[in-house]
Amino acid sequence: MINTWRRLSPFLFRKGAPTIITIRIYAYIHICVYAKRPVTKGRLEMDKIVFDESEYPNLANYAVQMFPSKRPILNREREIRSIKANLMRPEISNVILLGPAGIGKTSIVAEMSRDDNKNIYLEIDLARMGSDGANKMAARLKGLADEVATYQMIASESSDQSKGLVLFMDEFHQLIQLSAPAVESIKPLLAMSGARNIRIITATTFEEYQQFVQSNEALNQRLQRINIAPPNRDTILSILNSLLERSIPNSFMFDKTIFEHIIDYSERYIPSQSQPRKSIFMLDAMIGWHLAFGDTIDRKLLNKVVYESTGINANFEANVHQITTNLNKRVINQKLAVDSVVNRLNISLADMTDDSKPQGSFLFMGPTGVGKTELAKAMAMNLFGSERSLIRFDMSEYALEESLDLFRNQLTDRVWENPYSIILLDEIEKADRTITRLLLQVLDDARLSSRHGREVVFNNAYIIATTNVGEAAYANAANYNEKEDLSDYMDLLLNALIASDNFPSELVNRFDALVPFNSLKEDAIREIAKIQLQRVVKMAKKKHNVDLFYHKNVIQHLVDEKYDENTRGGGGRGMKRNVENDIITKVARFINEYPEIKKIAIKSEGEKRSEDKFRLESKSVIVVGAYETKKTIGSEKGGGTYA
Repeated sequence: MINTWRRLSPFLFRKGAPTIITIRIYAYIHICVYAKRPVTKGRLEMDKIVFDESEYPNLANYAVQMFPSKRPILNREREIRSIKANLMRPEISNVILLGPAGIGKTSIVAEMSRDDNKNIYLEIDLARMGSDGANKMAARLKGLADEVATYQMIASESSDQSKGLVLFMDEFHQLIQLSAPAVESIKPLLAMSGARNIRIITATTFEEYQQFVQSNEALNQRLQRINIAPPNRDTILSILNSLLERSIPNSFMFDKTIFEHIIDYSERYIPSQSQPRKSIFMLDAMIGWHLAFGDTIDRKLLNKVVYESTGINANFEANVHQITTNLNKRVINQKLAVDSVVNRLNISLADMTDDSKPQGSFLFMGPTGVGKTELAKAMAMNLFGSERSLIRFDMSEYALEESLDLFRNQLTDRVWENPYSIILLDEIEKADRTITRLLLQVLDDARLSSRHGREVVFNNAYIIATTNVGEAAYANAANYNEKEDLSDYMDLLLNALIASDNFPSELVNRFDALVPFNSLKEDAIREIAKIQLQRVVKMAKKKHNVDLFYHKNVIQHLVDEKYDENTRGGGGRGMKRNVENDIITKVARFINEYPEIKKIAIKSEGEKRSEDKFRLESKSVIVVGAYETKKTIGSEKGGGTYA
């Protein structure tokens, strides 16, 4: 259009030039040709505008017309009135909408086009505009402004029914990230927007506004800030009802109390997202299941949708009494540790925790291989129904100061994906001090900003840190404590912890519970050996339909012959390694060689050091063969023990 206007100018201003009526007729024809506007007849009767690329290259390539949703936006009259008033300002007619993602910023702008007969709303694709260079983006932005000003100047003379253009730039912070020249290019445009009859609406989140926009004072002063508040519960209920009635003609047959549950579930299981989007998405998914497979819109379907989107079993209910039993079965000889954990779980399961903090935070203290990681896994299973809810970090991987950003990014990403989780920070004393200071914020406020400026909340998670600091103190306690009760030694263990240069004392006081673990004695090691053997029996039955029987002297072999000073330091982990090396390897070889044999026996043969105190070296070996009918002294599914 700019080129056409220039071609027309010499004829307009010479003697005998066309009258204003002629100009209006020409402009109207020009807009019809180059900015095609076929009118669609319908309920909304909205104009669809198509820009000719030869005349309006930037509008044609980077602007998309916005239309209101079929579902009306409810209770946003205050925000819409405020936006309209600011767009009519004679000097600076620009606004910036601030609110979390999903709160409805784009929907509000689209809704404005429903009853605005004076303007067409165009969304500008900033990412595409800046995809091939900062300088090109700046030039396109300036060209876009010129095209809008020219279009509106001609349109105002073409017809009383012509509409102005309102530009909407969502994710406005992208402009600052993509192109510094574009920022400088847009400043004069914003400053003269009223005078040039250009109206601009921008939008971003509070975090990205603070990070990218607010610090640029010249840019910030040219944008009128409008905060978008979350909708109240009644509004969300109305939105959900509108969506259901529009999507399913016979929606009256469903119990509308499901909307209350949708809001509650979305708040509980998707805390990092905003209303009303997360409730809308949840109901939208339920409607999809109903239309595709006839599922009823009810709690059962809601549970299915929650599980598919978050991996959380909403039907799962933790029972504190059952948890105590299960934890003691899973973790051997650690009653004090289990009791310390359960005491805190009683508070969280009764929903009496501080909402601004994690559900619970624990410092697991004790030597290697005594069950700290195993207890964390057991907690994930008993609190959330799956060990997949355990998010583990080996803190030795973050020993350098430059690891801080890596740890922050990985932590926030994992918790954003799975907010209901057990976060295990293994050997926390090996992490750099900058990382432990970061954890202070998480333990205090249950929130942390991601690399994208997105706030991630931790108030549905349990945080467990483990440490081996003070192993000598545990060894002393084990040597002089026949009751295997560390409660009398807590001051000693705590002093050993704080005295360490690697463990900041300020972190100790942030944990809800300090959980001490005993060193493992022989009877505990023997019980762990039995558990590991039972695991092998179940594995052989499940994967190969093989019944596996082990002689009672196999326990003797594992504990008395193989569990020496070299492996004792590894606790239960050392025993697990012995079972893998001595038992699983030989059983696997036998199954591969003799797949037709479905009953297998394991026993120990050879002279044993435990039977001859003068023998320095054990000759005990594990032998695997076909099982012959023998006296069974213990049985379980898929096998057992024999004499």
